Amino acid sequence: IQNFQIGYKPFMGYEGTNQIADLVYNSFTLGMEDHLLEIFGGHDTKEVITQSISADSDLNWTKEAKAELNKVPGFVRGKMKRNTEKFARERGFEQISLEVMYAAKEAVGA
Repeated sequence: IQNFQIGYKPFMGYEGTNQIADLVYNSFTLGMEDHLLEIFGGHDTKEVITQSISADSDLNWTKEAKAELNKVPGFVRGKMKRNTEKFARERGFEQISLEVMYAAKEAVGA
């Protein structure tokens, strides 16, 4: 539904050009949201799935391993931590030391 104003709308000059351009633009964009809602399924239709970072990990990190992990740049630190913990679980380690970190790094091929 377009909202037509009851008041005066200029149609000549600079202000008239703005009014006409707004009218044309708004008529083109009117209803464009509906097809996006159909494509993406609307708002809040699905519950957001969050994956917790392994803060409550069952693996213990040694002080040296934590210090080495803190040297890794922040944008890859989480991935390195997850990969190292995955490696340790697969191999049956209960504690992550520097040796386990280096072995996990070699297994990835980095």
